[in-house]
Amino acid sequence: MSRTGTATFTVQGPGELGGKPTVVVTVKREMAGDPNAPGSKVIVRNHFVVAPDAVQQLAVEWTDSLNPDQHGRVMYAPPITVGRLPMTPGGTWEATTQIQSPRQGEPDFRADSKRRVRVIGKETVVVPAGRFEAVRLEVKTSSTRVGGTRATESTRIEWRARGPGLVRLTEGPFEMALKSHNDKP
Repeated sequence: MSRTGTATFTVQGPGELGGKPTVVVTVKREMAGDPNAPGSKVIVRNHFVVAPDAVQQLAVEWTDSLNPDQHGRVMYAPPITVGRLPMTPGGTWEATTQIQSPRQGEPDFRADSKRRVRVIGKETVVVPAGRFEAVRLEVKTSSTRVGGTRATESTRIEWRARGPGLVRLTEGPFEMALKSHNDKP
């Protein structure tokens, strides 16, 4: 069963998380059959740190606009590198972090995560938001819950373009394409 959806990205501008300055990007995600709730509309706040040679993600916060009780936060310690700059075909990098997700009324969820990224090449991508010259990435992730012994592994393909960033993503039967974006705060 395939699940598809669209996303609208908006650069909100400067933010702060744990005393660190960040760049905040919101994503409004619409997907039928989303695990949060059927037909949900999830709003995600991403906190990034941008340096001349890399983009790192510090945290993700989300709320389902149709069901506000569905919300949460994931922190990355240390921040996870989502992009090495410049992204040239054949380039690779690895990033190791601990995922921390506070749960109301439960012990915090913690997992050790390793991400291996390979830059496959450059491609033209057509999505609802338009046509983009993008870099295609293969992202392999292995995560093991702290105290656990079994790793969860996944592989996804991301297409990233200058300006909006992520324009398309596929992971198994899941696919998301950029619907619109605003890269000016």
